[in-house]
Amino acid sequence: MPRVGWTELQTFWECPRAASYQFFGWRSPTAPHNMLRGLFAHAGVAAYWQGQNVQEAVGAAMLAHLEGVSGQGWADAAGKAAREALEMVGRYAGQSHKDLVVEVVETPLVVPLGEGQDVHGTPDIVGTFKGQAIIVDLKTTDAPNIEALTHSGQLDYYAALWAMQGHPAVELVGWHILTPEMQTSLWRTPRPEVGKYIREWAETLARTSRATILDMWPLMPQYTRRCFSCPYLSPCKTLDEGGDDQVVLNADFILGEGAL
Repeated sequence: MPRVGWTELQTFWECPRAASYQFFGWRSPTAPHNMLRGLFAHAGVAAYWQGQNVQEAVGAAMLAHLEGVSGQGWADAAGKAAREALEMVGRYAGQSHKDLVVEVVETPLVVPLGEGQDVHGTPDIVGTFKGQAIIVDLKTTDAPNIEALTHSGQLDYYAALWAMQGHPAVELVGWHILTPEMQTSLWRTPRPEVGKYIREWAETLARTSRATILDMWPLMPQYTRRCFSCPYLSPCKTLDEGGDDQVVLNADFILGEGAL
């Protein structure tokens, strides 16, 4: 797997089979509505911070999504997602951001590993908040899990990549949460040990061939809440043998006692 970022890594941790479908050349599922809306909202927020036209940016993201597909159903779904995204970004832009200075917007942080392989991540916002160096991620899901967000190592991973680029250490990581019903922010201090752990995992996965991906299955947590709404219709050890009493939060396995 030549290029590995947070999305590939998180999906693989949750379900190696899903990662194989999405990133290792099997097939991709149809994007659900909230995923499309989030994609378009990210484009709109990036345009807002870059001083560009938000509506044009969302429209361009929608057209890029529709490129190569046909059917009125695709266009209707994308249009609905784009309209909701514009409303969300409009409310976001109307908030006060007087303590936030944005320096970098959606710029990939790439660490080459040689032989065409790398680990990478793309923070939504890098800048300062009340004078402290920050990395911010946008979350656009309908019902964000606040506990899972604050436990997640995503921004710790981005902070580790940022430091590897020779930049000053990040002092705060945070989330701007945008949903049709809610606009809020969360902050915490970064955890360097978690960022290092995740980066090392990303490097391991980047150097792993497709042929050996599923050989790593015993290292993965076997049951996650994601399993019970899984869109993949091939045989699966987890679904065949799993039960409600075996469902666990994957983050507890990754970042819990003994994981670091």
